[in-house]
Amino acid sequence: LFVRGSAIIMADLEVAENTEKKIAIASSGADAKNGCDVCAIKCWTKEGFIGSYDWRFLCTPQVPCLKAVDPPMYLAKDEKLPLALSLSFGLQHMLAMCVGIATSGGMLHANEACWSFRYDSELCDRQSFLVSCSWLASGLLTIIQVFRLRIVGTPYSIGTGLVSVMGTSFTFLPMGQAMITNYIEDAKATGDPRCLPNMPYKDTDTLVTDCQGVGVEAYGKFLGTAAVASIFEILIALTFNKKFVREKMFPPVVVGMAVLMIGGALISGGMKYFGGGVFCAQNMLSRSASFGGPQICNESGEVMLAFGAGQYWGLGLSVVLMGILIQMLGSPYLKSTFLFWSMMFGCLVSAIATYKDPATGETLGYWTDTRISNAPVFTFFWSEIQFTPGFAIEYFLPLLICSFITTAETIGDVKMTAKFSKVTDEAEIIARQQGGVLADGVNSIIACLCGSPPNTTFSQNNG
Repeated sequence: LFVRGSAIIMADLEVAENTEKKIAIASSGADAKNGCDVCAIKCWTKEGFIGSYDWRFLCTPQVPCLKAVDPPMYLAKDEKLPLALSLSFGLQHMLAMCVGIATSGGMLHANEACWSFRYDSELCDRQSFLVSCSWLASGLLTIIQVFRLRIVGTPYSIGTGLVSVMGTSFTFLPMGQAMITNYIEDAKATGDPRCLPNMPYKDTDTLVTDCQGVGVEAYGKFLGTAAVASIFEILIALTFNKKFVREKMFPPVVVGMAVLMIGGALISGGMKYFGGGVFCAQNMLSRSASFGGPQICNESGEVMLAFGAGQYWGLGLSVVLMGILIQMLGSPYLKSTFLFWSMMFGCLVSAIATYKDPATGETLGYWTDTRISNAPVFTFFWSEIQFTPGFAIEYFLPLLICSFITTAETIGDVKMTAKFSKVTDEAEIIARQQGGVLADGVNSIIACLCGSPPNTTFSQNNG
């Protein structure tokens, strides 16, 4: 009896141990396959296209005054999403960051070379190309960040394995703008032979001094210097397991304040977009002081009004009010994707709405296809212009500080993403933070080589 009882106990222990191993393998299966397992769906089947969810419940509107409202559905970190859900959630992320990437990723950099008094036709004419490079880089580098790749033979990984989308960092934007501005102005002041007088300004008859290639050189040096500064993030990632690095260089209070300040900055950025656009908002006061008139916003198709015009506020409020309505009365599925539907509603309103110019009586639309018509059918990195990476020692320290800031931002972002992904083990969170910071550094270097400013995890997408 004793021998038989011992054998039964040993068998039970073996079964329990095997069960625990299976649970551990199942819970880390996606990471073991570098995250690719979550994409292994048969999208042509019902299970792979819409899943086995209770869609009647998910799509039924809920009125708060009639019953307790059910929360939005929770989707686990490694859950295999059907194609319909993946597309809706993915488009929501993309639409939330698309304009931000375009603005910080090339539009405002190239815009510094588009002024009549500070003009470089080679850089100014490539504004749309820079935006395309930033979008391409952000999409490709997000794949590296989301699919957590374990580096063989080391305790390190690259990527978080969480929903950590990448985008061009606003932190580096002021430095890039300053470099382009200073290089062009210095070239004009010193009589650089590349600054040609009496050249046509854009497609007008106005003649200006065109410093051809000076802004391109400045942007190349910005990319090269930023790439070198991004090595700092790689060094931090490789030493992130050290307690000194986590608690002394990036203590929670510093990281938390960094994320809080980013949130505050995003609110101010949202108000600028609300009023008509970032560029006209930032130049409103200086334009009025210098020229005695408001800065006209030109980011809404044919409609060009002063910053803060009621028409711009109306379009912005249509998105906000639709979001509030969905949160109040929407179904669980709509609540989970309310950003997507709110922005689609705003797009619909702007496509239908028109503005009648009181001076000419002409009816103007908020949408134009001018840039799409003028754009090439296909574009890729380096296809239109190559930015030769350089190094500007005088800008290295400020860009190094920018890298420190984005490192703190990434640590905080990954911490919060892990929390809401229900990753509770502290060691696992630290490992994912290390992978996120390492991916940030590597991705920033790749982005700079591809003609895009450094990339980082987009804080606004945490929500």
